[in-house]
Amino acid sequence: MTRQLFLGLMFISTLAPLAYAQGRKGPADGPSGPDPSAGPGNPEIRQKLREQVPMETMFRDEQGNNVTLASVALPNRPIILVPAYLGCQHLCNSVIDGVCEAAKLLAKDHGYIAGVDYTIIVFSFDPKEKPAQALAYQRRWVTEYGRKEGEQGWRFLTGTQESIDLVCDAVGYERFYDTSIKEYKHSAGIILLTPSGVVSRYFMGHTFLDDDENATAEKKTVKNLKLALIEAGEGKIGSLADRFVLSCYRYDMYKGKYAFEVLTAVKIGGALTLALIVIVYAIVLLRSRFRKGHNQGNMVTT
Repeated sequence: MTRQLFLGLMFISTLAPLAYAQGRKGPADGPSGPDPSAGPGNPEIRQKLREQVPMETMFRDEQGNNVTLASVALPNRPIILVPAYLGCQHLCNSVIDGVCEAAKLLAKDHGYIAGVDYTIIVFSFDPKEKPAQALAYQRRWVTEYGRKEGEQGWRFLTGTQESIDLVCDAVGYERFYDTSIKEYKHSAGIILLTPSGVVSRYFMGHTFLDDDENATAEKKTVKNLKLALIEAGEGKIGSLADRFVLSCYRYDMYKGKYAFEVLTAVKIGGALTLALIVIVYAIVLLRSRFRKGHNQGNMVTT
């Protein structure tokens, strides 16, 4: 009985912190309404798998021409959609740099080339930004990418508030302008779309290499991203595999690092476990003393 009680308490103490971390920030599956707790200090990326992005939404390309998302994307090829604003000196640059690093590995190790096999579309969510800024960014990152196909495969768009809202709402990308610091607050991530513009998968964070802590910089891989792109190209919809990652990591653009909410949960779980061990030990000790006293009482009676 004591062993069963102990195992049960341990099971509860293990699940409790995970439930806490998952329940605090986990995005819903599919389209979701506004979160009453969301505010200027808490922007999120709410995963909306199977949502149709309005591909005919009008933007401006790097030359100032009116274009749609559909018109700049390669026909019958998947799309990496990157919400960013070009004036961001913190997180957005890290996200675009992460996309570039992954794109170079996709080309080098897998022969999977932006401009041939998929399109990267970076769209600014700051309506004040102009095509000249987009052109400067395109030249910078296409040069960094280092392939001639990059100019057609890596596009930087700017747009009106209406256009931005349409696309951001479709993919669940929240952002808030903080007037006190005159910057946007936002989360980090990219969205994979099918050729027709349906949301297929999300990759959260600012680096999109496979999660292998033992791999050296020279041996980093992007197999997961490639497989997800292939699936998106086939019109397949991925899963919410990144849900726990999103709910547990929060990028602090001012500290330049992630806040790991699970650490709080683990601390709670550790405290619970310690308390439960003490309680179980006390129960075992009391039962042992009770049995000893009972046995001694029987001996005296005998």
